[in-house]
Amino acid sequence: AMSYQSFFHFERREFEEAEALDRRCWIALKRILGETHPDTLIAMNNLAANIQDHTRIAEKVQLIRDCLRLRRDALGERHVDTLSSMNNLAMALTNHSGAESHAEAAELFRECLAGRRELLGNTHPGTLLTLYSLDYLLVLMQRYAEAEPLLEESVEG
Repeated sequence: AMSYQSFFHFERREFEEAEALDRRCWIALKRILGETHPDTLIAMNNLAANIQDHTRIAEKVQLIRDCLRLRRDALGERHVDTLSSMNNLAMALTNHSGAESHAEAAELFRECLAGRRELLGNTHPGTLLTLYSLDYLLVLMQRYAEAEPLLEESVEG
């Protein structure tokens, strides 16, 4: 119920309220179900996604890193939720960090893209989102020769 209330607040752009509910939900689930339970990890992922304050980017990135590590340990490298956290971390590094983080983001996008292609196929929306995100990052990094074939592939997808 808390996660639905959080979504309501987020949609109304009441970010502090949404984050507070997500934090309460995550803490409660950790206590009740344990740190590595899939529902706890979903709540952790939601909390990280709802941190909108640009002064707390390091906290957001660390929370996503922790969630990715826990999902890798609990669910494995090629689980859709693990790949989702991988994509989320790459997005956070792309959108909120300096150029030094872009290389890490590109590596994460490539790993996520390979996993999503394997699990979901080339035309799944999640696969195409990761493909487009990697392409966008490569353009930001001015690596146009690498970006062009991905752009063509994403348009065809």
